[in-house]
Amino acid sequence: MSAKFSPSIVRDGLAFHVDAANPNSVVSNEWIDLISGGTVTKTGTPSLTTLGGATTWRFTATNQFFENSFAKVTPYKELTIEAWIYPETDVSSGDRGAIVRIHGQGAYMSYNKSTNKLSSYWYGTNPEGYHEFGSAMTRNSSWYHLCSVWAHNNLYQYQNMTVTSGSVGGENYLTGTNVEIGMESTDRQFAGGIAVVRIYNRALAQNEVQQNFNAERKRFQ
Repeated sequence: MSAKFSPSIVRDGLAFHVDAANPNSVVSNEWIDLISGGTVTKTGTPSLTTLGGATTWRFTATNQFFENSFAKVTPYKELTIEAWIYPETDVSSGDRGAIVRIHGQGAYMSYNKSTNKLSSYWYGTNPEGYHEFGSAMTRNSSWYHLCSVWAHNNLYQYQNMTVTSGSVGGENYLTGTNVEIGMESTDRQFAGGIAVVRIYNRALAQNEVQQNFNAERKRFQ
């Protein structure tokens, strides 16, 4: 029987985890949260396929997304959102494509459609966002490992282990549970592949982000 998690993944503080290539996380063409065992409800027709040699859910039209109402995502002053994505040509107009959004918490990992940059946002920090410190990504050609880490007054954004940072001021005390993957609204539909999503209720250190990156990089690069 396959392991539920890769033994190399950081487990401390892990609150939500889905993986398109893990047989425990894809059952009967549904995405399963490896933490709670609950089904992340699929809307529309995102397809389980291969992009750039890696297994992924692919979003190719508006109103394609996954959402749950059970994840125990309750960050307090610290938060980490991590994903492997393969951005493709937009399928809708709008400013951003939502990769991951935490409802109630107001935390986002997004893809800026005009700049092709990672865009991070968390309500309650000051300024709240959108923070886009990194470099532009290329569409239709490559996988990217993205990680947004809020550590009290600082935000660290990783793109394939190149880290940029900035001050966000203040600290977020809000809580929320629902997780949405792939879309916030039709104008914020993500286009392309999302293969892995992890959310931690704490800030991962750089060596921990590196640990997760190393554990999966051979699948994507």
